[in-house]
Amino acid sequence: MTESSQQIKYVFIFLLLVFINFAIYLPKTSYESDTLYWVNWASGMFEKGFTSAYSIGVNYNPFYLYILCFYAKFQGSLQNIRENILYLKLVTLLFDLLPIFLIAKFLIKEKQSYIAAFFILFNISYLYNTMLWGQVDSIHTTLIFISCLFLLNQQIILSCIFFVLAINMKLQSIIFLPVIAIAVLPQLNFKNILKIIVSVLVTQVVMVFPFILKGNVMDVWTNNTNAMGTFPVISVSADNFWYLFESNSYSMSDSIEFTGITYKNWGFILFLIFSVVVLLPLVISMINSKKESISRAFLYKSLSLTLALITLVFFYFNTEMHERYIHPAILFSGVYAVLSSDYIIYVLFSIGYFLNIEKVLQSLKLNNYNTLIFNTKFISIIFLITLILGIYKLYSINKVRWADVRRLLYLSTYFNFSKPATKQKSLTSLKQL
Repeated sequence: MTESSQQIKYVFIFLLLVFINFAIYLPKTSYESDTLYWVNWASGMFEKGFTSAYSIGVNYNPFYLYILCFYAKFQGSLQNIRENILYLKLVTLLFDLLPIFLIAKFLIKEKQSYIAAFFILFNISYLYNTMLWGQVDSIHTTLIFISCLFLLNQQIILSCIFFVLAINMKLQSIIFLPVIAIAVLPQLNFKNILKIIVSVLVTQVVMVFPFILKGNVMDVWTNNTNAMGTFPVISVSADNFWYLFESNSYSMSDSIEFTGITYKNWGFILFLIFSVVVLLPLVISMINSKKESISRAFLYKSLSLTLALITLVFFYFNTEMHERYIHPAILFSGVYAVLSSDYIIYVLFSIGYFLNIEKVLQSLKLNNYNTLIFNTKFISIIFLITLILGIYKLYSINKVRWADVRRLLYLSTYFNFSKPATKQKSLTSLKQL
């Protein structure tokens, strides 16, 4: 056995021991209303069947319903479902541990110390969502992470499968579609486009196949279309941009207008603007990758930081955000930190997320929830600093030059077919660049 294989084996054994330890000393704390949902949904499907999910009030996509249904059948009775519900945390914990194993494996193959991967695992902000809150945001986060790994290894079919699974876990995974679409650009050709279409369609059909057989597949669609607007307030406990101006965002409707535009639409506009800002360096890197070779390690760093910042702009500017929606940024910024040895963004994300989520759950029973560090504006400012510094670092590591930005601007003008004269002028300018 080679030295690298031996190290990978050690990592696997260590993570297995971590899992066993959590199974033995499983935290009993959870967000009670969320836990009650798991009990009611698992119980309902146990009695009425898997495809009855949306008739009993379920509002999650099919992926987690399969987990709940398997859990219910494994427990075998309504009483066991109720009494052992906290053990569902262990299923989610597997999705917390898997990225750590994959990161450590990558570091070993790159001849780097795999110990750095544990800086992510032993971070209370990373495990809080699963072990203390009892929520499942790490599942779709890990599915997106794996999708990106396959994409960077040019395994497009597997990348598409895991991305579709992420969407079928949580609809908000859709925010990562532009990132993946940009990253796949260098690999696009007719054959790969066909692979993408087929793999997406087949995976989605498999996910909803029981509903197709039952004739109520439209329930899945209706569930997603009704998801938006469930909490029509400026913020659902997310200490984001809106708390800089409104101290009672949770009780304020996002249909309130400012200069004739609702807060909800203002949030979406800001999200789109900052998404473009965050995505631009990745676009430039993908274009340059066709001209010069780019190391896999660099692509991992650039992509992971982009994913973290897209999560942040989604969380920070949109209305109706929950405190948990920033969770994927912990893994993605952690990956960036480990690969670049630059931990400031990861630390800021971790502090902001921990303060925000602990302020809501208060599982640690601290005595200072009314102090400055748990103040909504203070936490919002932490996220704002993270965004500004993160964008700066993103542009720095991608070595974005003004000439690259101008080239893209000219290119976008060139494809404005409604103005032939402008198109010709842009083409001339492109050649000069």
